[in-house]
Amino acid sequence: MKLRHVGIVIPKETFDETIEFYKMFGFVFSHGKVESGEYINNFFHMNGLKILTWKMKNEFDDCIELIRLENDTPYSGQMGNGLRHIGITHIAIQVKNLRETEKKLIKSGVSLVCDIQYIPAGTRSACEVLFCRDPNGVFIELVEEKEEK
Repeated sequence: MKLRHVGIVIPKETFDETIEFYKMFGFVFSHGKVESGEYINNFFHMNGLKILTWKMKNEFDDCIELIRLENDTPYSGQMGNGLRHIGITHIAIQVKNLRETEKKLIKSGVSLVCDIQYIPAGTRSACEVLFCRDPNGVFIELVEEKEEK
């Protein structure tokens, strides 16, 4: 098995800003389409819903699927609202150079949640980690694998 994609429901107001945010991590447009029909009605528990799915991939073929509700407003708040809820808990993105990524984020005006943190090897290899948020408040964990110090 492998992870196919991470889906994020976003409001129309931050759609373009969100696309630009994920471009900073090497994600580029792959494909997109407006979807509707019985399967969408069943997934979202709403008749007549139209959604835009906008898939972005990086050099590793990782995929983020941005989902924009075309004729409804997504909920904010608790996950109990199902697939029309904005966001997820976090997305972890592996980067080649965390310090360069940090500079790019700061230059772009993205606020960082914390300074770069070193995590020693345990169940995974040692790494450095930095957290920020996307334009919708979703936590982004940026990870650079390291040799054990």
